[in-house]
Order: sequence, then structure tokens, then C-alpha cells
Amino acid sequence: MQALRFERYGAADVLQLADVDEPVPGAGEVKVRVHAASLNPLDWKIRAGHLKLVPAGHPPRGLGCDLAGTIVGVGGGAQGRHVGERVFGTASPFARSGSFAEYVVVRNDAIAPLPDGVEFTTAAALPVAGGLVSTPRPVP
Repeated sequence: MQALRFERYGAADVLQLADVDEPVPGAGEVKVRVHAASLNPLDWKIRAGHLKLVPAGHPPRGLGCDLAGTIVGVGGGAQGRHVGERVFGTASPFARSGSFAEYVVVRNDAIAPLPDGVEFTTAAALPVAGGLVSTPRPVP
């Protein structure tokens, strides 16, 4: 599959389309065929190296968090999800793959069903900018 990646920090010209292995969903994850992804300030900050003190932010890596698409694979424990379901959500900004790819694996709790009538491009603009990012809650 193809994904937008960068091998070193820098301006937009460090981005390149690369052939990478398709991701495989693990426990509690789903594999989504990405139909749309959006760009956030966080994305250019990662690419430019402003977050290089965060260990998972180092290149080589992909880029992008927000996405909308169709589930094509379900890992064990990803309850309530099914192949063919239209979803939108966010990939972890610290995952090395990023949402600017043909396929992405995300946590089951980081996506939501895409309502009928909402286009993929509209939904992909919502998660980070709209404050819809799911955050793990501490166990009491």
C-alpha cells in the first residue's frame, strides 16, 4: 500500500509517497480503508521536528491523525464493529503509520460510526479540530 511519509524533519518537501506493508489489526483494533484524511497543526509540527523530544515522534514515520473510511478488518476484542461499517475518528499522533495512507489500524474506541448522509471528507475534518478525540480514562 502507499502512505505519505518522511525520513527526516523539515519543510513539506521532505514528504514522499512510499510503498509500505499493510497494517494488521491487533486486539481491540480495526483496519480502516481511508477514504479521506485531514491535516491539523499537530501534523506539520511533528513533520517540522517541533515534537522531537517525544520518543514516538521521530522519523521515519507517516503523518496524519484524522480519518474517515470503511472498516476492512477487525481484530479480536473490537466489539460492536464490522467489516463494511463507515467510520470516522483519529489515529494516535504518536503512531508511526499516520492516517495519510491507504489503510490504517486504529483503536476501536478511537472511531465512531459515520452517520448516513455525512460525506467522508466532512467527517475527516472533525476529530482533532472538533475536539472529538477520544482519550483513555483512568480506571478508578
